[in-house]
Amino acid sequence: MLVPWAMPPIVRGIVWKQVYDHDAGLLNAFLLSFGILDKPINWLASFEYAIPAVIIAGIWGEIPKAGVFLLAGLQAIPPDLYEAARNVMIVLISMVLLMYLRIQLRERIAA
Repeated sequence: MLVPWAMPPIVRGIVWKQVYDHDAGLLNAFLLSFGILDKPINWLASFEYAIPAVIIAGIWGEIPKAGVFLLAGLQAIPPDLYEAARNVMIVLISMVLLMYLRIQLRERIAA
């Protein structure tokens, strides 16, 4: 689960460049083999597809970090509160989510 997060960003970029490659990309090969596409798409050269492709690659790299943050937040909730109310977990975990979003925003602004 932590593999995308543990990989350096340059390696993630190379992996996703190979996935989105026009001639030998895994995504085009998969979609062509199932008959979803008639011809390969140049995912990173087309403005229509480039932005969603980069967003998907970014999300893939950040999901493990979000999972670790949420798991840490859930483990911080006392067990007796689980029995009291399930909605309490959402309120208590909201601070962890807010902190994660602040960190992500700070990283994106600095980049």
